[in-house]
Amino acid sequence: MVKTFIKQWILVFGFVVIAAFTIPPIFNGYWDGTWLILHLLITTLTACLFVFLLGRLSIEIPLLRHFVNMCAVLAVVLAYGWVFAWYTPTGVWIIFLMVIPVYVAIALLDAVKIRQDIKSINAQIQHRKLKRQMEKENISQ
Repeated sequence: MVKTFIKQWILVFGFVVIAAFTIPPIFNGYWDGTWLILHLLITTLTACLFVFLLGRLSIEIPLLRHFVNMCAVLAVVLAYGWVFAWYTPTGVWIIFLMVIPVYVAIALLDAVKIRQDIKSINAQIQHRKLKRQMEKENISQ
């Protein structure tokens, strides 16, 4: 539930930012601030595509899967950061400082959601077992 709320909030925020930075320049012709938003949009799209494609690989160890995904995201951000001149060679460390905490937070939210799903599924299984047992007892009487 919290994850769904956060996803919806960030989705709405993203659309608001995109609209706020693209619609006014269409009318006033001032695109300078818009380029950063469009660069970030391209970067996040590419990172999400890489993570999606990596999800098709069968990496059984969850920690290894998260590490590979995080490295892919870092590589995409570093590559686009170099192309769009977001950092200097001495300031490249800032990319790691931006990407890793966000990735860890998302991975933790996923872990919490998975744990909640497991509890729910186990509760449903127990409920069905109890229901079947009660039905058997009713039939035998």
